[in-house]
Amino acid sequence: MAANGLPSSVSAEKAVLGSVLLDTGNYHHADKLITADDFHADAHRRIYRAMQRLAKANEPIDFITLADELRRSHDLDAVGGAAYVTSLTDGLPRKLNVEHHAKIVKEYAVRRTLLAMGNDLMQSCMQSGRDTYDLLADVQSRLANIGVQDSDNDYEMLANIGMQRVDELARLRKETTTEAAVVWGIEELDEMVASERGDLIVLGGLSGSGKSGLALQVIDLNCGPPRGLTALIFSLEMTKRQNVDRILAHHARVSYSGFRRPRTIADQKMTDIVDACIDHVTELKVGVTDNPVASVDRIVSTCQRFKMAEGGLDLVVVDHAQIIEGRDERRGNRATEVDTIVRDLKRAAKVLNVTILLLSQMSKHEGRPKMQDFKESGGVYQHADVAMIVYRPFMASGKPEDRSKDEIMVVKNRHGGPGDVPVAFVEATSRFQTRIKGQPFTAPTWQEAS
Repeated sequence: MAANGLPSSVSAEKAVLGSVLLDTGNYHHADKLITADDFHADAHRRIYRAMQRLAKANEPIDFITLADELRRSHDLDAVGGAAYVTSLTDGLPRKLNVEHHAKIVKEYAVRRTLLAMGNDLMQSCMQSGRDTYDLLADVQSRLANIGVQDSDNDYEMLANIGMQRVDELARLRKETTTEAAVVWGIEELDEMVASERGDLIVLGGLSGSGKSGLALQVIDLNCGPPRGLTALIFSLEMTKRQNVDRILAHHARVSYSGFRRPRTIADQKMTDIVDACIDHVTELKVGVTDNPVASVDRIVSTCQRFKMAEGGLDLVVVDHAQIIEGRDERRGNRATEVDTIVRDLKRAAKVLNVTILLLSQMSKHEGRPKMQDFKESGGVYQHADVAMIVYRPFMASGKPEDRSKDEIMVVKNRHGGPGDVPVAFVEATSRFQTRIKGQPFTAPTWQEAS
């Protein structure tokens, strides 16, 4: 315990510094576990930063080079002079487990961080101007980031990865299920986009084009049997009830419009809806939040809580990017905010090890949409692993013959090439189906029935 009452271990800090002076190689073992800021004593922070500078310059770290470096940075007197530097090795064995002592330094640093967070939290709670849930999201985000450092397995040899991958491929080629993180229920699209966990998939389209319906289709297909994935939906426009209505409509083969006029639902259709709920919806391990106020920090913290409560999380749907609160709203540059949102969600997908499907509005455009038509987001091309656009020509032309020209345009695909996939949109349930190019699509006979 330090003199000022904060938790620390002076002996562990000195042991780390002294072991580096005895053997420069120990620096690299320590540096993957701690930073200069993890040292509590100011003198030790200055000394370790000097060691970092020497290591970066590929210089040896010993008594002479370290004292010279501290002298150049005008820190030698502040740390206690050359005499203190030489005293760091006093009593140390020639062979010292530097990683053990570095972990002790890190543990005390984490405790001090928690104490500082506690003080900040107390002050923030006393201030009435800040939103309570934003405060909670900030705390959870900071807690998740405490102590995040490169670890022993921050890299892996390609030879090991290669052998593991060959074994995995040999196993997967015998299985009937797909290796892709998510499936779409559209054969050509599933073949083209073989997504992986950690991917950010951006799905764009004009308002009313069916983006939300396609997202629910993905949830339904992947979270129902046989895949049984766990998912969380951030429905920033539709309510929780509207989400479940769309899933029920598909499985009960009832027009979605009937849910807005319950008195028109026939007895047999009501029975079908009940059966769909019991047989399918109750089996889905899917959470949904329709809180319209959301930031990336809040989304991440909610995902972390869900993952702990439900024992896992595979897929996250965010509907949609333009509603998410940015960090720089006072600056008034919404395009920059959305770009940051897309980038932060990509990072979140990797950290959480989930697939994130982010829906995005498109700007009105002439003819076929292009990547630059993603509304307020030039960052989609840079940050997304896959970017797709729902293209329905009938929405612009109003011509009946254009109903059979719907496509999902894959405009960016890190797992393969771009391409256009012909699809058919079933308006009754807001679902997309496979369509053979050049052939008209006939809607199901039940789609107008309630």
